[in-house]
Amino acid sequence: MHVRQLFGYYRFDTPKIVSLMNDVYTNELSSLQNYFYPVMKIKEKIRIQSKVKKIYDKPKTPYQRLMESTHLTETEKEKITAVFNS
Repeated sequence: MHVRQLFGYYRFDTPKIVSLMNDVYTNELSSLQNYFYPVMKIKEKIRIQSKVKKIYDKPKTPYQRLMESTHLTETEKEKITAVFNS
């Protein structure tokens, strides 16, 4: 979810409102996106004459992709899982 979808296109210049918006975005919205919103990643693109056919991976949340990754250590995965469970 993009910031504009959440707050609209109105200009917020009051420092109090901006700090509240930043708090909502950094604490709640980013966690929601990273742990619960699935994303479809493109696996490959095949060009058939003038059209491009895209083949997508199954939808997974960024959290699920991190847990399947081999680039993280077990302690890093445990920290991420603790945030997910909270």
